[in-house]
Amino acid sequence: MTYRSNSGLEFGAPVVGGIKVHGAIERELKFKPDTQIAGDTLVGIACRFGVLHKNRDDYELFQQGCFARSLAGKQAVRLLIDHDESKLVTTSADALKIESDDKEVRISCAVPDSPLGRLLSKAVKSDGRIEMSVGFSAICDRRVTLNDGKSVRVITDADLYEISVVTCGAVPGTKAEIRSKSEDSLMKSLQRLEDIYIERARQRRLIADRL
Repeated sequence: MTYRSNSGLEFGAPVVGGIKVHGAIERELKFKPDTQIAGDTLVGIACRFGVLHKNRDDYELFQQGCFARSLAGKQAVRLLIDHDESKLVTTSADALKIESDDKEVRISCAVPDSPLGRLLSKAVKSDGRIEMSVGFSAICDRRVTLNDGKSVRVITDADLYEISVVTCGAVPGTKAEIRSKSEDSLMKSLQRLEDIYIERARQRRLIADRL
């Protein structure tokens, strides 16, 4: 099942290492980013479910669907750089699109033609922010013990507040990349050429079989 979030209010709180560290203050969302688009799109995997990872001195994993309730609500999710509230690029009330399935949380976002949009593009393309991390507040969790004796915190329900591009995310397998329209056009052209080559090879085989 797919959940999408694209409107509403958000609750702000600083996060460190993907974890909210103090109580949130409810406030109406004021940020309105520049809507002019530069032609680039940020795409990535923000979080993966069922993947064991270390968070400070604890082991934890996100259970499949743990953000479903949050994403189905009206709370806007922020897109940041390095969990830095001063580097708020956009939100799910504007350009940020979020999808969640049984494996992961994926995002896409048209990069705004604005100072923060250009900073985001540079952070991913040039400065090594090629992974992602989530800021969240756990609502429900449970403890399990693995065969090797590790105690793991399983997050079963959580409010998703923000998603950041970072150099190294806590959860293995996240990623962030910038795709341009020109790159998309090139990939489509290459795919068409490959399709033509395959079709011609098929026709040659048919002709050879008749001889």
